[in-house]
Amino acid sequence: MNKPKFFVTPGYGERLLNEFHYSQAVKIGDRVETSGQGGWDDDLQISESLADEIAQAFRNVERTLATAGAGWE
Repeated sequence: MNKPKFFVTPGYGERLLNEFHYSQAVKIGDRVETSGQGGWDDDLQISESLADEIAQAFRNVERTLATAGAGWE
């Protein structure tokens, strides 16, 4: 059985790890699971525009997947 490997998204992920003690992704084998993906920037600021917040959340998921060596596919 593969051991889990944890990943921290550069930028906001490092702050969340230090303050709340969790990683944004875990990889076991070829499976990646993510958590804590909001629509904030690296300073944990959220846009006043809902559309911008949603777009940022998807960028954050993409960054987290890339950190774990994965992508949308």
